[in-house]
Parts: sequence; C-alpha cells; structure tokens
Amino acid sequence: MGETKLRRLTNEIDLQNEQILEVAIQQFCEKGYAKTRMEDIARILGITKTPIYYHFKDKAGLFDAAFRKAMNSLYASDAAIFAKNCGVYEKLVESFVVCAVSASQLQIDEMGRILMREGEALRATGQYQQEMMERFYVLKAGAMRDAQQRGEILPGADIDELYALINACYSGVLSWAGGVALHENMTPSAKEALIKRLIGRLFEAIRPLYFFDSDKT
Repeated sequence: MGETKLRRLTNEIDLQNEQILEVAIQQFCEKGYAKTRMEDIARILGITKTPIYYHFKDKAGLFDAAFRKAMNSLYASDAAIFAKNCGVYEKLVESFVVCAVSASQLQIDEMGRILMREGEALRATGQYQQEMMERFYVLKAGAMRDAQQRGEILPGADIDELYALINACYSGVLSWAGGVALHENMTPSAKEALIKRLIGRLFEAIRPLYFFDSDKT
C-alpha cells in the first residue's frame, strides 16, 4: 500500500472513531449506560456494529473513551486559558465561566452520574476521573501559588482553602441556577446568562478576601 493511500486510510479510521465517540456521548447522556446499545449507535451512523468493535472492545471501553474525550476537551480549554498573559483572577473567572457553559462539562456531569451509579463496572473510568481531577487541581492551584509569589494573591491566603472554596461555591451556583432555569422554563441562552452573572458575583465576593486589588494602589 502506498504512503498516500495509507495516510488516507488512517485519516478515515480516525474520523470514524471520532464519529462513533460523538454519537456515543450523545446516547450515554440521553439514555444512560444501561439503555445505550451498540446497535443504536451503529444505526444512527449508518454502519454495522463491526467498525464499533474494531475501535472499542465493548460498551465499557466505548464509555471510557467517550468520557476521556469529553474530559480531555475540557482540560485543553482550561490549559489554554491559564496559558494566557493576564492575571490569575481573570484566568479563574474565565475558566469557571467557560467550564460552566461548555458542552464538554455538561457531558462530563451526566457521565459522572453514570459512573456513580455503575460503580465497579466502570472502575477504570472512575480511576481516570480521579486522575484528571488531580490534573485540574495541579493546573489551577499551581497557577494560584505562582500568582501568590508575584503578589496577586494575599500572602497569608491558604491556596488549598481558596481552591476548595471556589469549587464548592461553583457547584452550588450551578445547582441553584439549574433549579431556577427548570422552574422558570428558561431558554439555554437565558440560563447561560444567569450562570455567568452568578459566577461573576461569586468572584466579586471572594476577591477582597484573597486577591490583591491593584486598582486600589
């Protein structure tokens, strides 16, 4: 087989892999783990089950790959934000706003609930989830410690406490906003605007407790 044909075949295989994962994520999020069937994924894609089993050993393997795809997408987005040339406060605000409204986060939340329900059947994926949470911590807490050394965060501030506080408040914001959006039958755009506004207020409340305000110097 020539190099050009081999490259084209490789690209086609990679594309098919991505298409399978996209449909799998949709199915897992809509139907849950137990009711998602390989046959349905194949039917939606207009293929037989054979190509799916070529890429993935079984349904657990497909779920694992789908979860990794969503988690890696979110981490790449976060890493890009923290690579920007701006203050850590601005990075944190943008990171949590982007995370809150991203499709990847919504997918991770739903698949995370599946992980909690299925337990041992998806143990490998659960372990990967823990590894990624550690990577997010290293990325964000590391950025905050560097910022503290530069004088952006108050010298006496406990970074682990700040990280835990932001995440706990963030989870509460999302839960409350979700309830309000459901009760008031909000459009997706209205819900997104509400979440952005609440996260902005959250960081405004935290700022004087932990962050050095350069505007007042």
